[in-house]
Amino acid sequence: SLGRRVLGPEYNSIPRMNNYYIKNIMIKIERSNDFFRLKSIVVSSYNEFLRRKESRGVRVAVDVDPM
Repeated sequence: SLGRRVLGPEYNSIPRMNNYYIKNIMIKIERSNDFFRLKSIVVSSYNEFLRRKESRGVRVAVDVDPM
């Protein structure tokens, strides 16, 4: 489980652009022995989200190094 590593969802500083609502979710994964296991959980959750019918109208952008 990712537990406290997930921050958000929160609205962006500009919450709506071109009729799209923008929300940010940050997942903090430190480089450790669990890194690849946690990365696998994130990737499988992301893929499951994209397979759902309800998420068809959602666009997702992934930034692996946001800072």
